[in-house]
Amino acid sequence: MPLKVRYSIFYPLDHVDGISSFSQNKLNKNHLATVSFDKTIKIYDLNSMKLINNLTEHKKGVWKSDYSPISQIYVSGGNDNQIILWDSTNYKVKNSINYHKDAIYDLKFSTNGNMIASCSKDVVCTWDLKNMNQPLNVIEGNNDYY
Repeated sequence: MPLKVRYSIFYPLDHVDGISSFSQNKLNKNHLATVSFDKTIKIYDLNSMKLINNLTEHKKGVWKSDYSPISQIYVSGGNDNQIILWDSTNYKVKNSINYHKDAIYDLKFSTNGNMIASCSKDVVCTWDLKNMNQPLNVIEGNNDYY
């Protein structure tokens, strides 16, 4: 049985380049974030199907983002090598971390919401939200394949 589409979502989307990922706010399920190679993050209200915020802090394309499962924190990362933590109530920047030497291809909150994992081409880092100055753990990969 084919799926029935409830809405034709955001057509046309407000991004001017490809969308690389999306995530739904785990506490306010009405918010959906899309991240794009156009350097922006768009926050949509799923009830009204309207754009409610346009985040432009990244200097290059954005690969991934995630919402905390327990607090009002949203995190993003991309080709500018930085991790940005946002307050998901007003989408203002809380913190910006420039640790990675390459693009951040993925990042996720832990299930308890106390840590973030981030990865670039050759390193995976875990971060304690209480102290984002240095990673808690760093796992380095092998560059022989690049």
